[in-house]
Amino acid sequence: MSETEVDSRSFYLGRFYGAVSAWCEAARSGAKKLSLSSPFQPEDFRDLLPYVKKAVEDNEVQFYLERELMTTDLFLDVNMDGKWVFMIYKLDRILEEYLRLKTEKEQFEKDGRYSGEIRKDIARRMGALLGYDEDYVNERLRG
Repeated sequence: MSETEVDSRSFYLGRFYGAVSAWCEAARSGAKKLSLSSPFQPEDFRDLLPYVKKAVEDNEVQFYLERELMTTDLFLDVNMDGKWVFMIYKLDRILEEYLRLKTEKEQFEKDGRYSGEIRKDIARRMGALLGYDEDYVNERLRG
């Protein structure tokens, strides 16, 4: 490898750190209540964790490792295939709100009621947590 080449692993880690740092800044500033890292394979967790911890510490926010991200109709085209994400937030109540919403969705699914307006409501509430504009959310739901 020449001096000007960067190995793909270093590039991946640097890109991941840059993106997480940006999401941490968005959470710190209040631009987003909740941000998600790029999905990653569980075997990458140990390599990524120090970078996430540094970005979180530098921005005075928090993170949560989500091993089973709640999916909604906002992103039917996203296949997590066992991937994990770091959830980045400033206030405990934001994570609590996400976890309540996830539990609520799971209960609707268990009861066979996860359809129609209930399904759209869950997606809209997830979109709001992620700081998405209402028009954007409605556009995605029509999609």
